[in-house]
Amino acid sequence: MDRAAINPAILQWARERAALSHGEIAKRVNVKEETLHLWETGAERPTFRQAQALARALHIPLGYLFLSEPPQTVTPITDFRTLPHAQRGQFSPELEATINDALRKRDWLREWRIQEGAEPLPFIGRFKPNQNPETIANNIREVLDIPLIPPKNIRTWEEQLRSLIGQAETAGILILQNSVTLSDNRRPLSVDEFRGFTLVDPYAPVIFINTQDTIAGRIFTLAHELAHLWTGMGGISNPDPYMPENESEIERFCNQVAAELLVPRDEFLREWQLLGGDDPLEKAQELAAAFRVSVFVVLIRAREQGLIAENAFRRAYGQAAWQVEALKEDSEGQPGFFNVWRVRNGRVLVNELLRAVRQGDVLYREASQLLNVSPKTLESAMGKFL
Repeated sequence: MDRAAINPAILQWARERAALSHGEIAKRVNVKEETLHLWETGAERPTFRQAQALARALHIPLGYLFLSEPPQTVTPITDFRTLPHAQRGQFSPELEATINDALRKRDWLREWRIQEGAEPLPFIGRFKPNQNPETIANNIREVLDIPLIPPKNIRTWEEQLRSLIGQAETAGILILQNSVTLSDNRRPLSVDEFRGFTLVDPYAPVIFINTQDTIAGRIFTLAHELAHLWTGMGGISNPDPYMPENESEIERFCNQVAAELLVPRDEFLREWQLLGGDDPLEKAQELAAAFRVSVFVVLIRAREQGLIAENAFRRAYGQAAWQVEALKEDSEGQPGFFNVWRVRNGRVLVNELLRAVRQGDVLYREASQLLNVSPKTLESAMGKFL
């Protein structure tokens, strides 16, 4: 039987890149774990059918296994993540597929909008990252019509997130939200690897939010990525409100804009002074509920404004980190398939693409590939959303 002359080093590289054990890959390829070890050492070679199964399990093209060295993949997105130096610029297959999918969606939406006579969105890249964070936050608030404090009818963090996303979509921003790779529930996205990213484009700006994060975390990520759009500095982020001084300058700046957008300074100071008691954590918890943000954001705002000392801040922050933040899942039950599908692909894109299909400007096959569903499912979506 003919054997595939794969490069053992490439097999090992691909397995480690996918963060999969020998046992996991062996199970997917339906061979013994010892056999996979022999393939990685070059003592034995797989059949061509087994090599094809390896490529599918590792989420790489079959041709990669025959290369002399690992391919140099260049992803057209800046890496702003605060990670150990060795991990910077390294993307998992899941993240790489997610970025490429977002790029395909952006390219179609950009071309469609230009064809339809749309004008460039004036707020994209309107400011420089050395300008006043409050000025930028105020402009975002004005463009998206965001109130200084969430109104009383916004009762939960989930409603706050939906409201903010709705305002961004109305302004023309494509918001993609997902916890898995495309539509494959077997390939979850890692919140440790990234929380979101931004593709800056004057016609089709994109924000991706990793929904493996808590609801409060997603709210902050959205605000952070909006700052990236307004400064024209797109890239991939894992925004943490408590970012060390020696980390990325642009990330710390976008955090400042996000904090001012979600918790405006003047309103925050007024609300803090109105609260009784001396426990900073209890006060932060009350204001987190009022502003619909995480306790961490409020504590950092309090420290920035000199309302709590550094020792008290660190103690309260540590206590908050140990508490269970029950905000990971929407409290209104599991949404139906089509609602999840539309959120994953972005309501803006789904609406415009379905309209283009209905008008005969786009083929069913092209649209279904762009939205990661079968043509039959797309036809059902047409009847539901149009």
